[in-house]
Amino acid sequence: MQISFTILVVIWMMSQLFRIKQSIHMLQLNGYFNNRFLHWMKQHRTKVVPVNEWFALVSIILIIFNTYWIVALLPLLLLWIPTGKTNQEKKKLAYTPRVKRLLTTIALIYLLLVATILHFVWREDSLLIATVLLLISSMATYGFVLLANLINRPIENAIKQSYYKDASQIISQMPDLKKVGITGSFGKTSTKFILDTILTTHFNTLKTPESFNTKIGVTITVRNSLKPYHDVFIAEMGAKEPGNIQEICELVGHNYAVLTAIGEQHLETFKTLDNIKKTKYEIVESLPEDGTAFLNRDDENIMSYTPKNPCRRIYFAIDDETADYVASDIYYHNKGTTFRVTNKAGSLDATFDTKLLGKHNVYNMLAAISVAWEMGVPLHKLQLGVKKVQAVKHRMEIKKDSAD
Repeated sequence: MQISFTILVVIWMMSQLFRIKQSIHMLQLNGYFNNRFLHWMKQHRTKVVPVNEWFALVSIILIIFNTYWIVALLPLLLLWIPTGKTNQEKKKLAYTPRVKRLLTTIALIYLLLVATILHFVWREDSLLIATVLLLISSMATYGFVLLANLINRPIENAIKQSYYKDASQIISQMPDLKKVGITGSFGKTSTKFILDTILTTHFNTLKTPESFNTKIGVTITVRNSLKPYHDVFIAEMGAKEPGNIQEICELVGHNYAVLTAIGEQHLETFKTLDNIKKTKYEIVESLPEDGTAFLNRDDENIMSYTPKNPCRRIYFAIDDETADYVASDIYYHNKGTTFRVTNKAGSLDATFDTKLLGKHNVYNMLAAISVAWEMGVPLHKLQLGVKKVQAVKHRMEIKKDSAD
């Protein structure tokens, strides 16, 4: 019986590989924060403990009532029968150095578990204990990943602090670098790509890639890619809880801020809309007094908050004609969109053509045009940049009908 159970333990270990990978993936998508991961676990109980695992309870009952071992262990095998297709995540698991360190710690935890289980397996009077441990271990996969992340926290914090310090030094050694921070409940990634496309017609620029909008994501971009020849650094800044944007701002030391819109995204973590407003406005409040903030005047949530920072504020809009930069005469056609932009100072009055469609894209374009014009990009380069803008994957793409 001990040999059969030992084989079962080996099979169990092999079966855990997929669930460990799945669990680490979810932890990564939640920024390696245990509190966020726990919140996700509560919302996805059937993924954390799949229904088929409860069949293993039958094994325990059968064993307790001294049923034949071969019969008693059969329900336990149901643990490893697939329950159906798993949802594909937009982002795949990235095997970063942190994930590799996490895997090492998880491997040590599981080796200890296997050693403990096998210890009881080879004691004639302790097979029940071994079975119970096997069942609990199988149902606690996500818990072990959580534990491993907790164990690794001190070393991960030390590593991150060294990365932050390194990134901060790189930025401080470039006093002439123009630094733009972009945030908002929506539109920030698209605005970042648009602004980068426009500014590259006149400057050497660097932007944070894709949705790299956390402090560590910005840090990685700076350490790996920011060079002395860059004129402008564009950092997307995201937040899932108060203080997140402030931390990124302190690292980047931005002198331009763009706030695209404020909505009720992540309300479950922020609790109130006022908390979201305050958090998004961290990008403005953290600007130096000689910095410049670009704000969407048509967004009522942006306009309902009064920042304390006396920095210069520039407003862009489509509907509110009192804004500093206004888009008008918007015309959609089979090649994209044509629109006119004027500013209150009277220095800009021009027509722009873009391949993109939709009012939301005009807002994003207008925000980028406002920043670029204030940075001194000539009109012909502005128009060229707007015309060059391509759709961002999953965000600004024009989807064609299958019959086309």
